[in-house]
Formats: sequence, C-alpha cells, structure tokens
Amino acid sequence: MIVIGPVAKTQIGPVDMQFAAGVEFETFEKAMSFKTHPDYVDALKELGPDETKVVKRTSCVVSG
Repeated sequence: MIVIGPVAKTQIGPVDMQFAAGVEFETFEKAMSFKTHPDYVDALKELGPDETKVVKRTSCVVSG
C-alpha cells in the first residue's frame, strides 16, 4: 500500500470522497486481477450479498 487515509478535499465530482487508498502492483495484469484474488473475494463476503448497500466506491487502475 502506497498511501491510505481520509481525503482532505474532493476537487472534482458531485460527492465528497471520505477515504482513499493507493496500491502498487508488480504488473498491470496483477492490478487488473486483484478482484478475483481469493483473499479479496473472502473480504467482500463480510459486506453481505450486495456490497452497494454498505459502501459506495470507485476503483481504477493507472498504468505507468
């Protein structure tokens, strides 16, 4: 994990973000496949059958 913490100020967008994290992966392919990793899948189960009822989030991959 590169950075994690509360968002100081949302500059663009209709909704203020409360929390953000930046994660670095060894490869683009690993970044794209994190959602299917068994540890991540198990963690999502804690949110119940519909995660959107618990959390609203945005996930993106930046290549560079």
